[in-house]
Amino acid sequence: MIMIVFIIGCILSFLFLRKKREFEKYNRKKDFLYYFYQNSLDFLVPFVLITFLYLMLSLVVASIVASDSITLHSLIRFEESLEKLKSFFSIFKLNAIEALVVLVALYLLGFFRFMAQKSRKLFKLFDKYQLVVRRVYIVLVLLCSFTFFGTQLGEPTKNVSLRIKTIRDGYADLCNQAREAISEEVAIQIYPKVFGSFPKPYQDALELPTKIEQETNSLRDYYNSVRNEFGVTDRNVEVLFDRGSLRARSASDLKVEVPDGTTKRIDYFAFPNLQQINYKKIKDAKNAVSQYRSNLKSRAIEMLKIEGGKKVTCQIPKVFTGEVKKALLQQIIKDYPILEPVVDVFFKTLDKQVETKVEQAIEDVVNSAIQSPESFDKSVVEQASTIVEHKKVEITKADFKTAQRASIELRNKLARIRNARTNLFHSVAPKDLSIELNSNLSVDISWSSVPDAQSYKIYRSSDRSGSFNKANSETTEGTGIKEWPEEFPTYYRVTAVKGALESKPAKLVKAELLSSQGGTRCQICGSESIGYCHMRDIYVCSSHNIFTSKDGTDWRCP
Repeated sequence: MIMIVFIIGCILSFLFLRKKREFEKYNRKKDFLYYFYQNSLDFLVPFVLITFLYLMLSLVVASIVASDSITLHSLIRFEESLEKLKSFFSIFKLNAIEALVVLVALYLLGFFRFMAQKSRKLFKLFDKYQLVVRRVYIVLVLLCSFTFFGTQLGEPTKNVSLRIKTIRDGYADLCNQAREAISEEVAIQIYPKVFGSFPKPYQDALELPTKIEQETNSLRDYYNSVRNEFGVTDRNVEVLFDRGSLRARSASDLKVEVPDGTTKRIDYFAFPNLQQINYKKIKDAKNAVSQYRSNLKSRAIEMLKIEGGKKVTCQIPKVFTGEVKKALLQQIIKDYPILEPVVDVFFKTLDKQVETKVEQAIEDVVNSAIQSPESFDKSVVEQASTIVEHKKVEITKADFKTAQRASIELRNKLARIRNARTNLFHSVAPKDLSIELNSNLSVDISWSSVPDAQSYKIYRSSDRSGSFNKANSETTEGTGIKEWPEEFPTYYRVTAVKGALESKPAKLVKAELLSSQGGTRCQICGSESIGYCHMRDIYVCSSHNIFTSKDGTDWRCP
């Protein structure tokens, strides 16, 4: 807008000056148009001059505002100068419309000089003071133009003020980001210190959820297997599943994140050195901080490792308050009570003393970011390390008791799971036990496999109700065995073995010879007998008259 006014003013001044010289050339100085051009020039020249000065000022302000290297100190000084200039220009204390009205009135007033020259009787002193009146008129035009454009200085001043505010806000935001960065680094360094302050049994207990969840899931699969295949049910095991506080969840459910907006924003305006602060340095420093925060975005405190490679993690707290623990970790602690002691002490350690030290470290970290953006991460780590080094972790007796109680409860939980599995194994017996008599009077004993069994033991006895002895000195890993009874009938039973555990025995099977029916039937298969074998003391058929003994000797009977 100012540029348009300046251009129009220059064009009109040029046209009026040209017309005025034409009138002077033809000696037409007494014409009204001559006075019109002269009066207009007396008005336009100072007005255009002031317009030009304001336009130059606007360009200077624009270049200063656009410059990233102008220091905050220079901007503040320039802002103060503009305010003084605006105050000086606004000498008549008029607003823009009032100043414009006065300018129009002055322009019109200038035509009274023409009327005064025509009526010399009314203005007898006009000739004598014509030069003075003209000069006063021009001065009035200048002052009113100053006043008018002085009111317009608000926009350049506003731009400078906005630039200063941008730098101030940028600095305040930089301080807040630095505060969050230091807080996060302090938290990430304090947690291991808190963890290491607890007794070894509690530290070991924090590893138990992995085992518990693995063995709980394994027990559930095992129980479903023996229940479906062997018909074994155990109410205690089912109650254990129902009451278990530990549960496998998706990995996303195990991440505790601090929501945006939790951090309290603080306005920082205490600049360390105004002559070293400018928009570019603030921008570069903020970029360095943002890059640092972006690189560490995935950082979190790993509190527990659980089944399937999952983890219980908590985003680094940006604020030091127990409300974070109460609001965000409540469900995690409910599922994993073992975490409560270490989480409690962790948030107690992040107290007002730590927060105060963080606030004190902000200025050094921000200075480092402004002067050397690439060293921001190093400065944050150093400041956080200093704070953590001098911070003592205090674990009260109540905290120790809670940790001890949680550790015992977790170990008991693991023991109950293991005992439940042991009891289930004791309750399972091999099934589908069968026996087959061979021609050499050996027997093939077979059975179905038992879940979790590492091997099987075979027992035999000549008396169904008598004591059973192991049929062989070694256990067998298969589900079948060949055995030579010492006499007939012989009773067999099989148990499953897992380490030192042994299951219930399977249903008895009996190895016996068939009745010969007076020598007419084979005592091995029941077919028609062809004779008596005195070597084995049995009657045999044509299919079993030749057989191999246990020692491999061929026998031919009868």
